[in-house]
Amino acid sequence: MKDFVKNLNRFYKTQVIVIQLSEKSKMAVLNRNLRICVKTGKIVIGKKSVIKTLRTGQAKLLIMANNLPRTLEDELRHHISLQNRKIDTFVYPGSSWDLGNQAGHPFMISSMLIENPGDSKLLEVVKEY
Repeated sequence: MKDFVKNLNRFYKTQVIVIQLSEKSKMAVLNRNLRICVKTGKIVIGKKSVIKTLRTGQAKLLIMANNLPRTLEDELRHHISLQNRKIDTFVYPGSSWDLGNQAGHPFMISSMLIENPGDSKLLEVVKEY
């Protein structure tokens, strides 16, 4: 694939277009799996609920919006570091409005905790992202 892209770049100068399409497809797969997870899995939304659930240690994945305040991000990472089990963290590339929209809610979501991904493959998609 790399040789093919290099040949295209030499003749047609399309490197930027190829990279943008792959980023869009990654984002589309992420959003699709996030919607499936919200419908079929178990999630926790909101700062207080997320911190309370992090203390119990039942979470598998923490999703934070890109525009999350630094103090809240540090607090969430601190609670994760106190756990015996490993909890994955992922910074969603969009804003909190985008995260809320993709979760199917008409409000902002700054942090979301995945306890059970349901039928989605969100955990695998996040690791590849």
